[in-house]
Amino acid sequence: MAGRIAELVPKATAEKVAAMAIEDRESMKLRHTPLLLVREMARHKTHRALVSETLAQIIQRADELAEFVAIYWKDGRVPLSCQVKKGLTAAFPKLMSISSPNTSAAGRSNCGTCSSSASPSRAIRRRPTFGRGWSREAWRGFVAP
Repeated sequence: MAGRIAELVPKATAEKVAAMAIEDRESMKLRHTPLLLVREMARHKTHRALVSETLAQIIQRADELAEFVAIYWKDGRVPLSCQVKKGLTAAFPKLMSISSPNTSAAGRSNCGTCSSSASPSRAIRRRPTFGRGWSREAWRGFVAP
């Protein structure tokens, strides 16, 4: 089935594939098919413009970051494209409200590869952390998750 999806993505318009990925994730509650659609969009130059927006919209759980990177590297470990990095970075603020990290059986974080590849430090810096030295102005802009 994945081969058929890979074959059909370049034949459709980028907007249609992006809309299909979003509909698959939100309406049909599918998890892997939208990630595969975005991965195939990232392979084709005509579809790359919508990759970051679509990826940020379909990633709703922390484990989906690791799943997307696994799908991306299925055919060999290649550098993440710029649009993929932007999409992963945009997805991080949604996931910051998760109380406990998603860990594997060995107790290591599954998202370590994602966080180092997508450089989420910009997204993390936007949210205030608890600590000393916060002024009233800083707390006024704080929105609890």
